[in-house]
Amino acid sequence: MIGDRLQQAAETRTEATDAIRMSVTVESIIVAGTEPAAGRARDPIGELRIRTLTRRERELLLLLASGWSNRRIASECLLSPNTVRTRVQNILVKLGVHSKLEAVAFAFEHGLVPPQRSSRS
Repeated sequence: MIGDRLQQAAETRTEATDAIRMSVTVESIIVAGTEPAAGRARDPIGELRIRTLTRRERELLLLLASGWSNRRIASECLLSPNTVRTRVQNILVKLGVHSKLEAVAFAFEHGLVPPQRSSRS
């Protein structure tokens, strides 16, 4: 019974994560007017912006793309919430975006975050 509840919770979380990824992809298509990464021409300005990110900022961006909140990042990475907030703001400035959602869309569009396929049938 508990195992069934855990399985159901895991499936619900996976569905929610898939929905967020789809939302980001749809928004990037609407904003950019094209499919992300695969069908795009080389973007030297985007590549330059990506190169300005530190290794740690890239890690935080990947966690944001995985749906982690600032609070969870702070807890799991042993950082203060203020440090996470500052680093997220630095990421936004370096990428030239205005929100975490835009940063995640940018990461998907430029191949920083590989699109994940659902393993469910």
